[in-house]
Amino acid sequence: MTFQYTEDQIEDINGSFSARDFATAYRKAARYAEGQQGIDPTLVGWLHAAADIVGRPPRPFLGDLRPLVLTMAGVLAFGAAGALALKAVRMSHTGRGLPLIAGFSSDAPGAWTQLGAKPATADFADGMLTITPAAGVAGAAFNGVHSTLKTDFTGQAWSLKADLTHLHLQHGLEAKFRITRSHQTDYLSLEAGDRDLEFVQKYDGQLREKRIPFDPVAHRWFRMRHIPADDTIRWETSPDGRSWTERARDQRRFDLRKVKVELYAGTYEPLPAPGWLRFSDWRQMASAR
Repeated sequence: MTFQYTEDQIEDINGSFSARDFATAYRKAARYAEGQQGIDPTLVGWLHAAADIVGRPPRPFLGDLRPLVLTMAGVLAFGAAGALALKAVRMSHTGRGLPLIAGFSSDAPGAWTQLGAKPATADFADGMLTITPAAGVAGAAFNGVHSTLKTDFTGQAWSLKADLTHLHLQHGLEAKFRITRSHQTDYLSLEAGDRDLEFVQKYDGQLREKRIPFDPVAHRWFRMRHIPADDTIRWETSPDGRSWTERARDQRRFDLRKVKVELYAGTYEPLPAPGWLRFSDWRQMASAR
């Protein structure tokens, strides 16, 4: 698991954090930790307790140093795992925001930004993002979200669960998981549409792609990875989020250090019953190799 920050990210973040915002940061870190393997469950409880303490009115001898004191206590108590808390509030202590791509949660404000008010709808609930394309709409009718902050995909593996079993895949309908440097010219994409699954890299406006027949059960999980050893991008699928199959591979074609995640779906011609889809179980981690 990773909570990574760069100087460029720091410059992208504005505004200050109050004690209440610190409490939100701790809770957000706790929720993220709960979904990761190898994290001491005691640390999760400590993060929740820290959120409660930070949210209270400050005591004179601690004042605004409470978040830092609590964080350092966590590092001392839990070693490497405790560093999670330090990273989770690192930017907060400097008066900045919290630069991480959180899971899909309506109570994690700021991590995701809606792409816009379109005829399709995009809603967060219970740790899931549900997108419902509108029926019978002429022209492009897409909706979804993008990560609010830029982050570094170098040496990373980002994955999610894509439940498309209720989406009536046909000509005119698409669902996309993208990692973008520029929405128009530079991106990596894993796309379902026209009953195919497509693996795309676009750079400087040039398109490189591969497609296979889409199976919504066998391809339930999507993953994109960057492998620093040979500087390649891997597109992978899984039926269960544990056993992965490589579907495509290509050399990296653009800078991965300042990218965003985009998740969206919709129609580009009128369809009577497009259905709906759901993204969940967002994961960020270092590539295995």
